[in-house]
Amino acid sequence: MSRDGLDGRRGLPGPEGPPGQDGKPGPKGDRGDIGPQGPPGLAGPQGEPGLQGEPGQKGDRGDSGLQGPPGAKGEPGDDGRSILYGARPPRTSDGRDGEFWIDTRAKELYGPKAFGTWPEGVSLIGPEGPEGPKGEKGDKGERGERGEPGPSGYAGPGLSPQSAQTIVAAGSKSYAFFLGQ
Repeated sequence: MSRDGLDGRRGLPGPEGPPGQDGKPGPKGDRGDIGPQGPPGLAGPQGEPGLQGEPGQKGDRGDSGLQGPPGAKGEPGDDGRSILYGARPPRTSDGRDGEFWIDTRAKELYGPKAFGTWPEGVSLIGPEGPEGPKGEKGDKGERGERGEPGPSGYAGPGLSPQSAQTIVAAGSKSYAFFLGQ
């Protein structure tokens, strides 16, 4: 209906008007389904290194590696030195510089020989130590075997060996009386 009372023909649509004001937000809708995963994105730039972490636990010992090839031959070494010995002090002709000598009779050590000369010997035996504490009494030993009989004794003045008479023989002892004439 029109204001004047009669309806006329419908005219052509007019130009589009300006947008209206935003309406109030509507109520929150239900959560929708998860969509398919999208393609991976481009790799980002490498970040700064992090702080040094605590050392981890020691791992198990690994297997031994293969043996390497032999090394190059080394230079010849110096002649070795010896400890010489004899039941006497060393002579100048004994040994070479750098060697030692032990006098086995006097228990003395000489050396090292230097510039063809032996130094004075040093005793290998230290001073006697203090007497130790008295030990505990040992167990009683076993009885020994009977000894061989001793030689006959001599008769006293005025008696002859034939006048001695053995009266008692007990165990390992014999008793004799001498009978005078």
